[in-house]
Amino acid sequence: MTRRRRFPLLAALLTATFALVSPTEEREAHADESELETVDGAAECRAFREKNDADLARWEKEQPPAPYQYPREKLFLNAPWAQAVHTLGRSGELLLATFIPHLGAQFRGGEPAAQVSWPWSILVFGPMYSCSRKKGTFVVHGHRAHRLLAEPLVVSSPKGVGFSVRTGYRFVWHPSTWPVGPGVGLGSTLEVANPREPFRASLSPEVIAHFGTCCRSSYFTFAVRYDHFFAGTDRDIIGGSLGYTFF
Repeated sequence: MTRRRRFPLLAALLTATFALVSPTEEREAHADESELETVDGAAECRAFREKNDADLARWEKEQPPAPYQYPREKLFLNAPWAQAVHTLGRSGELLLATFIPHLGAQFRGGEPAAQVSWPWSILVFGPMYSCSRKKGTFVVHGHRAHRLLAEPLVVSSPKGVGFSVRTGYRFVWHPSTWPVGPGVGLGSTLEVANPREPFRASLSPEVIAHFGTCCRSSYFTFAVRYDHFFAGTDRDIIGGSLGYTFF
């Protein structure tokens, strides 16, 4: 694929990703922002969750007793498609965030290269620093700032196509009232297959912009990254990517 065709295709894929994900996000944001109860801070989130548990327990005690109803199997065309569609619908955002790639570009030795990557948050941990709850419900959504990532990358440049794997740590701070949360990260990229470079590793800091309405899932993440490799020809590489993330 020539350089002339590579970047228009990248732009088309990025536009398709926004078209697939954005309408649902916009509708939910407009519908829910005025109905959200939010708090910020680890101690405040802890107290908010305790209050939510107490509210739920009090509400359950106020409900009249209901007779037990045996669960009935839901069939469509004599098959349990209804249950499958229901399960898929609840997991749709997670599936999209897992399989839709992040699209971006790099500068390798002064030459541009197209990049496709899948930055998976394999572990999100630590206290919740921001929390939200929709009024009239008893589900608290929280944002955890610490996450460990594993990110396979495919890079296409005039020198050929290469495959890399990056592991790292990110800290993303996203207060409940901010439309964008800043973040930083540090990791290492392992270039496993590159036609012009040896197997090598880098030191890789990055800065992040985390777009979305806290504190439910589904965000867009923009990352700018610098890789310094300790072997090979093109040792200093700067790149950026944008994509849909669950956390």
